[in-house]
Amino acid sequence: MLQVGWIHLLVFTIILTSFLLGGLLCFNPYFRSRANCLLGATFGIIGITSFTYGLLTAGVEAKWAVILNDIMWEYLFPVTLLLYFAHSLSHPLARSPWRYGLYLPFLATLLLNLAIDFALDLEWYEWPWVKQQAQLEAYYFWEQLGLFPFAIACLSWSYFIVRDYPPPVATSWFKRFWLLTTCATGCWMLSMLLELQWQIDLVKLLWGIVGMVVIWTTYQGVLRFKLAEEGAAIRSLLAQRKNAVARQEAPSSTLPSKNYVALLKRKLEDEHWYRDPSLSRDTVAARLGISSGYLSQQFSAHSPEQNFSDLINAYRVAEVQRLLCDPAFASYSILAIGYEAGFNSKSTFYTAFKRVTGLTPSAYRARAMS
Repeated sequence: MLQVGWIHLLVFTIILTSFLLGGLLCFNPYFRSRANCLLGATFGIIGITSFTYGLLTAGVEAKWAVILNDIMWEYLFPVTLLLYFAHSLSHPLARSPWRYGLYLPFLATLLLNLAIDFALDLEWYEWPWVKQQAQLEAYYFWEQLGLFPFAIACLSWSYFIVRDYPPPVATSWFKRFWLLTTCATGCWMLSMLLELQWQIDLVKLLWGIVGMVVIWTTYQGVLRFKLAEEGAAIRSLLAQRKNAVARQEAPSSTLPSKNYVALLKRKLEDEHWYRDPSLSRDTVAARLGISSGYLSQQFSAHSPEQNFSDLINAYRVAEVQRLLCDPAFASYSILAIGYEAGFNSKSTFYTAFKRVTGLTPSAYRARAMS
């Protein structure tokens, strides 16, 4: 009889999220890369493992579910995770033909377990060895026990890759992600050890809680790393085409006496201060050599129709408009362009852009490219 509790609902949430994230990383053009495909495969494996385990613990006893559960997917995800780090950080392992040897433990257990299931569960042929219960239990015990040194070896190798090979964009994501996956794998191994030695079943609870944390953190980390990569490419392109990018009309070279608003506008146009996401009234005042209170007075005197935030966002929006209309930036995401223009959050970016243009950034790009 089917038995479904809140733990099963949590596990099946993990299944759905794993497949969605795996598909996103593998098939979405924005995220798709060799490294992200390996990471997507890792989450697909987690989804399959959770699916089969959830079915069996819920009371589904179909032979296909038993056979699927007997496949040792646990020998596969440490490999895809290791190769994700290798490809992301340009480690020689990513190009070495020896990397295929990492799949041998999974392939060996796959063939042997299928042979056992076809003889024992489906009864397609006779194999006397599978009917010797003691030997069969010993095999399954050592098969599961072998996961521990294999997973530890893969995680250790990943650690040295993360430690010794810097990422293409300055970020601590890979170190944090390695620590997170190591903790998750440690919880998984602990739950397996408790079940093997003391028949304490914490697999569903640990798998569910840790899985949700890992999946959410992974999505956020991959997204931010992708945005950082695009940001670096956008900055490089802007530097190369500094003189080709259209500018707003330059202010007069002679500034009115003590008109710090006009001086600020010149700095925004010539030095692109607005691209700094940490720019604030205090930092601008410090750069101009005045107090923030005096800067506010300057806005009241020389720009009563536009406050400090509106001025900065106007320049940022103008920058985004230029880049969205430029075919050279068509391959970059709107969010990455917004961040490089100086916005530090998606909501602020979209709100400011629509206030100035009356359109969302995506609608503006579609109209500009049509």
